[in-house]
Amino acid sequence: MMIKQLNKFKTVIIKNVLFIIIMMILGAVAFGLYAKHKQKTIYTSDVGVVVGRVLSERVHRNTSVLADINMMPTYRDMANDNRITERTYKYLPKKVRKELTITELSDVINFETHPDSLILHIKATTDSKNNSVNIVNATAKAIKYEFPKVDPEIGTVKVLSKAKSQNTISKTKPSIKKYAILGMALGLLLGMIISFFITSWTKFI
Repeated sequence: MMIKQLNKFKTVIIKNVLFIIIMMILGAVAFGLYAKHKQKTIYTSDVGVVVGRVLSERVHRNTSVLADINMMPTYRDMANDNRITERTYKYLPKKVRKELTITELSDVINFETHPDSLILHIKATTDSKNNSVNIVNATAKAIKYEFPKVDPEIGTVKVLSKAKSQNTISKTKPSIKKYAILGMALGLLLGMIISFFITSWTKFI
């Protein structure tokens, strides 16, 4: 009698384990396929611009550098001005202008500054590698043209180097692997719950 009960218990355990494994596999496959369907690759291109002010020869070099660093947040705000976006739009190839409005162009461009740095970073993120490259290069050109007109005290606007497609950073989202792991975990949880209820209901009956 004891052996029969043990064999029955083993059978239930094996069935439950197999059911849970199947649920984990189904969860991983389902979530993985969903992630693949929703997956999208975006490309970010980056250009650095150095902005220098016209200061008197009597001003000490360290003071000049400090003044430029303090102006970086202002330069970032200036770069976000509509006149920069409009000038950028004019510099873009016709093919890119057909794909983007000025408002959409503004949404894909981002400007960043870092503490103790004289570099204004221009970043463009789109679903096209070539578009991202064209946009940041056009923005750098627009800044170089417009900044001295906005602030006469700006002496030099130097673009460090043009963006190139091979230097563009790509990022694919969502991650199939992460979604598959999430689906597996949910399958495990759901499988354990269902197995528990089935086992309890069968025993009750």
